[in-house]
Amino acid sequence: MSRNTRTFGALATLLLLSIVSSGYAEVISSSLEAIARGRGAAEGSTILPLMRDSSQRFGTELAEDDLLTLHADTSGEGPKGNGGGQADAVMGGYGVMKLFANAVAIANDQGKPYGYAEAEGHMQIAFTMDVPEGPLKDTPGKFIARWDIDGSLTTSFSGAGTQNSSAYFRFWVWNSPVNFIASIANGEEYTSDSTVIYSEHSFNWGDRVTLGPNALVAASTEPTARPDQTVSSTATALFFNTIRWGGIVSAEDADGNPVTDFTAFDKNGKDWLIPAPVPEPSTLTILMVGFSLVLRGSYRHMFR
Repeated sequence: MSRNTRTFGALATLLLLSIVSSGYAEVISSSLEAIARGRGAAEGSTILPLMRDSSQRFGTELAEDDLLTLHADTSGEGPKGNGGGQADAVMGGYGVMKLFANAVAIANDQGKPYGYAEAEGHMQIAFTMDVPEGPLKDTPGKFIARWDIDGSLTTSFSGAGTQNSSAYFRFWVWNSPVNFIASIANGEEYTSDSTVIYSEHSFNWGDRVTLGPNALVAASTEPTARPDQTVSSTATALFFNTIRWGGIVSAEDADGNPVTDFTAFDKNGKDWLIPAPVPEPSTLTILMVGFSLVLRGSYRHMFR
């Protein structure tokens, strides 16, 4: 393991430990996937083999002070250019996912290398929507859950040639119409700026409710250099700030009347009415400084 990778792991652990409290949340299942691909550029029309690094990890009953983490990176090299990617994913037990994908390529003299990275997370959480004994027990109801998203999509390019870069983010919730997508290409930028997403769910009062938040980030770049020129290109999807459970904002009975006297505890006593804690600004600053070191180190290693 490289020093940069170890730096990333330590910083990721520091951040997630700072935003969760002790105890267990009822996580039925969780999984992460990280994929990185890279291809160098050869002389003429020769296509070099595509390098690929992928991994997948599963977990259940995640403790809030434990982490499910995953990392993948690879690079391909050739006489006309180098390309590669890095993907990282972290998940905590209280409805928190953090995803990062970075693709990099340097092309020389009409070369066309390729870099790609993808990180994906899936989680199933469960709790019981309950009310005091009375007429609402075992009757239909609805509630609205909140999800907070902070992150960015960026691309960069320098030199004489064509960029051909893109970055992508998607968030969706199983058994809900929520399907939030953001994408950019070639010099565009996107910042979620604390985006709030609401998902509506039907259930019966007193029954266990299962929610399935999912998120995906991807970045790709395939630049082409002009004759006797060199270009560099990157694409980044940085949602390591937060994809975070925002609590339950409202509930109603079968007739649409508001219900306020209810609880949402899981079997371990975790209260899902309230949102996951927000990271301290100082911790985010430390993380972003660390990421800049990781990226610079990975960039030098890949294309030295």
